Amino acid sequence: MGNDEIWRENRVAATGIVALLVLCLGLMGYVGIASGESAGDGPEPFVTDRVAEVRIVMSDDDWETLQLDALEEEYVQADFWFDGELVPDVAVRPKGNSSLNSVVRQGSTRLSLKVDFNFFNSARTFRGLKKLNFNNGFNDPTFIREHISYELFDLMGLPTPKTSFVDLWINDTHMGLYTQVEQVDKTFLNRYFSDVGGNLYKPEPPAGYLSWTEEDLEELRDELGIAAPEDEEIALQINMGGAKLVDIMNALEEQEEDVEDGTDNRRANAPESEPMDFIEKMGLKTNEEFPDHTALLNFLEVLNNEPDETFPEEIEKVLDVDSALRFVAVAGTIGYFDSYLGVGHNYYLYEVDGKFTIIPWDLNGSFGAFSMGMSRDDIINCYIDEPTIGPVAERPLVERLLTYEPYLEKYYEYLDEFLDGPFSIEKMTSRINETADLINSYVYADELKFFSNEDFERGLSQDVERSGQGGAPPMGMLPEGPPPGGLPPGEFSPEGFVPPGGFPPPPGGQTPLPQLSEESLTCLKSKFEKEVLDELRTRRPSIEELEKLKSCLSREEMDVFLRRGPSVAVPTTGSTFIGLRTFVVERTKSIKEQLEGKRPSYGDGSGSGSGDMRMPVMGDFPGGPLPPL
Repeated sequence: MGNDEIWRENRVAATGIVALLVLCLGLMGYVGIASGESAGDGPEPFVTDRVAEVRIVMSDDDWETLQLDALEEEYVQADFWFDGELVPDVAVRPKGNSSLNSVVRQGSTRLSLKVDFNFFNSARTFRGLKKLNFNNGFNDPTFIREHISYELFDLMGLPTPKTSFVDLWINDTHMGLYTQVEQVDKTFLNRYFSDVGGNLYKPEPPAGYLSWTEEDLEELRDELGIAAPEDEEIALQINMGGAKLVDIMNALEEQEEDVEDGTDNRRANAPESEPMDFIEKMGLKTNEEFPDHTALLNFLEVLNNEPDETFPEEIEKVLDVDSALRFVAVAGTIGYFDSYLGVGHNYYLYEVDGKFTIIPWDLNGSFGAFSMGMSRDDIINCYIDEPTIGPVAERPLVERLLTYEPYLEKYYEYLDEFLDGPFSIEKMTSRINETADLINSYVYADELKFFSNEDFERGLSQDVERSGQGGAPPMGMLPEGPPPGGLPPGEFSPEGFVPPGGFPPPPGGQTPLPQLSEESLTCLKSKFEKEVLDELRTRRPSIEELEKLKSCLSREEMDVFLRRGPSVAVPTTGSTFIGLRTFVVERTKSIKEQLEGKRPSYGDGSGSGSGDMRMPVMGDFPGGPLPPL
């Protein structure tokens, strides 16, 4: 029996079961799952004393599409099984930033996934959750970094998503060991805040550095000819429960076309956005139907422009300072640089009554796994007073707080609390050992993992050499020949360009400008020197340069160019993964020596080990150039 037949039989069986529940429970005045209110009323699925089994069953066509078109991040319809419990009609899509690009370039099918229980049924949840994330461990030979890092933030009192390990299957493909991560949404917010009606933001750089104000926003909009969103555009972003109105309308149009031509296509577009300015890059996730960014703009004005004399009084009105200091203490200690401290993303900001709280996110690059060009020594000895990758002045959430002496002293207290408590060598050694024992057999049974069994064992204590971002894919999973899009020798590509995922240009050719027609590319090469196009990765175009760009590129190509640059140089991840136990011992020693004055705790303001990164700084045009989103 094929997977398509199995999928259909499961759907028929599930429909029969639901109908029976409606009949039986409806007689008792209770509808439950049949009304779409809840699927599975058991405990939360974040079990920590074992590895749960998750099976996702979809049609063969959808599974093939999910793999071949992973970068499109389109939802497909599937059935979801958690430890034998069925939730029918869920939406599943690939997820990730650099991780997704890396996996696709490697030819691997081991995708990180987002499961939306709410997409096709806006009233339905699974054990109270609307979404779950399943992360593939692409950047960690031990599988442990992400799970333990979330635990550490939680133990230091920050609002933190829950995590656990699962053994994941898609149809008859054993995907292997994944980290299951709670979605940051209103369900999550309800656990930590008395009011879940505030604005939730998920920033991306350069807006995510928080080093801009309303004045900067207006200046950039004027300079680039970007108008504020129209009311109609805002209305289409209204959240209808499972998805934005525009996405639901698109999905319905696709399904209507499928019915007319007799096909059976259950795919629905994933939420898409075309960020055009700082506000869009802040990524509002709630209240999209009536967006009001007044509190955000006020917060940024205080953070960037409030005089030192009144800064403490005013910042405490718009920021949970205590939580922010704890965040910086934990993030800097565990080498969480793929975050606000480095790239300017992988965190949430939640606002209630004008006051913001920071929430950690996407921690697979912690413990120095995402080094941004820093040497091993730079990572271990990262300055505690300048725990940023790049100029500390361009991360005002760090610079303004840590240059005020009472806040700096409180920050030192939290460092001491962290080192003597959750991050103590004794507790961390025990936690690493317990977690490794829990997942050991699943790691060994995982044939699609990005690293070897030897890397897993060695990475717990010893450094592991990389073979590229996220390690090498399993044997036989690399596509033959250069990756798609490679250019013949001699074709244009900025010098020193490192394509998404940290890989060198493909053998026999270089990486092309993204999504530009041959005519547009020829025009650019005729109007700009190669060095100038390369510079446009890291600065805003002048008026004259902007006019040249407009003369060569369509509006769509301009958007690609201005958001991503002629190419995207992303930070390298370093040559080794530092052994987990080794990291804890050496980082603890370094921080204690800095606190005791035996080692420098600050530098010249340029940040710790800025290395070879080429990331946007304040003043860059909105949205770019950036690593692929």
